[in-house]
Amino acid sequence: MKKFIPYIVAGVLIIGGVFAYIITRKSDTAKTNNSVVMLDFGQPLCEQIPSSVVAEAIDKEITNTTTNSSSTSNVCQYYIDDTNFVTLRLNTLNYENQKSGQITLNRTINTDDQIQTDHFVAVQENGLINDIVIKINDNMFLAIDRSSTKAADENAVVTLAAKVAEFINNPDTNTSETSNDSAIVPEPQEIDIVQNFFQLIKEKDISAAVSSMSSKNTTDDSVKQAWGVQFNDWNSVNITSIEASMPTDWSESRHTYKVMMDVIIDSSAANLPIPYYGYENGQNIRFISIVKENGLWKIDEIATGP
Repeated sequence: MKKFIPYIVAGVLIIGGVFAYIITRKSDTAKTNNSVVMLDFGQPLCEQIPSSVVAEAIDKEITNTTTNSSSTSNVCQYYIDDTNFVTLRLNTLNYENQKSGQITLNRTINTDDQIQTDHFVAVQENGLINDIVIKINDNMFLAIDRSSTKAADENAVVTLAAKVAEFINNPDTNTSETSNDSAIVPEPQEIDIVQNFFQLIKEKDISAAVSSMSSKNTTDDSVKQAWGVQFNDWNSVNITSIEASMPTDWSESRHTYKVMMDVIIDSSAANLPIPYYGYENGQNIRFISIVKENGLWKIDEIATGP
């Protein structure tokens, strides 16, 4: 029996070595598959999610990118030509509140099996995707916003979200809430109301856009008609950033947001008393005041200053 002991020991060592090798290989593979590209809110999003990722997803060449940021948004727009683009928007806002805000706007919340991370798809009443929102952590999310259908149709938007989710490879983590020393924190629902207002104009649902305005803008038919005529002359409007404007001056029923937008006004408005309604074709800044009427936030003023 003793003469077999060296062989038994050698066999154990070989088996043990093979087992250790397999475990090490599995561990290395797991590390590779779980590699994470961290998104840093303080760095331009265009630098963190390269154009090649977006181009592959929508199957179109990206000719240019623009970066915009505010206190709560870090935005990158990926252009396929001079006017058409897709938008990625990193927000330091609560993920669950964002979902609740979309429900408040009567949007259906779905998920898509192609997107392999915690997310939701917000679908408008007309059946079109408004946003796909990817959870980064409890208080940060990445939104893929609806842009021109020329840049990305419905299927391409979902594919883009799936590709971006794969690229950032976000782990399902529970991070503690980030402290905020601001006196008042903007509610995601309010930001969504402002975004939805301009989205309705962009989609030429002018009646719904005017209906989302306050009573002082809608009780008089002539005022409603004037707004409707103006919004009909907006050939295009795309929001690039929204941030709270002087929140320390807010009241319980009135808040103001600084909105950066790209606007194209129809050439027929050139000869108006105020040409192009005071807008320039291209980037504009407006201060949007909303008021709470009967428990609902309404668009009250669109002004050039706070």
